[in-house]
Amino acid sequence: MIGVATTRLLVGLPMTFALIGHNFPAWNRGQMRLHQIGIASPVMAMEAFLERHQPWIEAVVGCPRAETLTLECEIPFSHLVLEQLLADVNLDRQCLTAAEALRPIIKRWETPPGCSPRLELVASRDRRARVTERKLAWDPHWKETPIAIWLQGAHHAIVTADIPYVSYIEKGDLSWRQWTIVNRREAALCLNLIRQVVPPSQITVIGGRDIPLPEHGYNWDSVILDPVLNQMVRHDYETFWETESWFEERKLPYKRGFLLYGPPGNGKRLLFGSWRAIRKSLLSASTSRKDYRTKLSPICFKPRRIELRR
Repeated sequence: MIGVATTRLLVGLPMTFALIGHNFPAWNRGQMRLHQIGIASPVMAMEAFLERHQPWIEAVVGCPRAETLTLECEIPFSHLVLEQLLADVNLDRQCLTAAEALRPIIKRWETPPGCSPRLELVASRDRRARVTERKLAWDPHWKETPIAIWLQGAHHAIVTADIPYVSYIEKGDLSWRQWTIVNRREAALCLNLIRQVVPPSQITVIGGRDIPLPEHGYNWDSVILDPVLNQMVRHDYETFWETESWFEERKLPYKRGFLLYGPPGNGKRLLFGSWRAIRKSLLSASTSRKDYRTKLSPICFKPRRIELRR
C-alpha cells in the first residue's frame, strides 16, 4: 500500500487574483507526497501571517475572528510600548511623539506569549538636547510583533500589527501595512476614543523614513532665503489654500506640487517643516528608488517633490 501525504506552500506574491493551486507528486521511501504550490494576494499572505497568533487574538479581543473588524489605520501605538519597554535606554524621544498623546487612553498592553518582539534600532541622538551636548540615543522602531492594547472604558483589547508583505507597487519590495483588529461590539467606542488622539506632526517620505517635526514646530521666520524668493514661495503657498473653489469648478484635483533641488543641509526639510506647521495639511515627499535602496537619510534625497492636499 502506498501512503499519500499533502504539503501546502503559500507564496505571497503581489497578485490580485484568487489562490491557484497545482499538485506535484513526489516519492519518499514508498510514500507518494503531493506538494501544493499556491499564489496568494497580499491580503491572503497578511492573513496567513496572523494565523499563528489567532488563538491569542481571539482571547484578548473577546470573540472569534469572524466577529471582529480589521481596520487599516496608521496609529503609532508602538510609540508608547517602546517608551515603556525601553524605559532605561537613552532614546530619541522626538521619534516617539505619539506616546504622550496615547498615554491617557491606554490602560495596559501585552504581546503574544512566547513571542520575542523584534525591534529596529537606528543610531541617533537626543534631539531635544543641544547638538554640542552630544547626547547619543537610539531611534527605535517596532516591527511585526502584534500588540494587544486595552483602551480606557473598553472591556476587551484591540490588536495592532505592522504586517510585512510583498508590494506590487514597489515591484516586489518588502512593504508594511498596519492592521488593527477590534471586537465589533466595541468598535464604535474604540474608534471614537482613538480619533481624539491628534497624530504627531511629521513629513511623510514616500520611499524613505518619515521625518518627525519638533514639538514647537517651525514658522516662516525660521526659513532663511533670499527675501524676494522667500516672498514668492510664501505667497504661492498661502494663496493655494484660497483657491479650492477654483479647482472644484474645473474638476481638477485640489493639490499642489513643489520641486526643491539642492545639496544636503541647504534647508529643504526646514521649508517642509514650516509649511506643515503653518497648515495641518497632508505633506508628503517622494524620492527616487535609487536613493531609497541606498538607505540614505531622507533629508539628503534630491530632488525632493512636495505635494499639498486637503
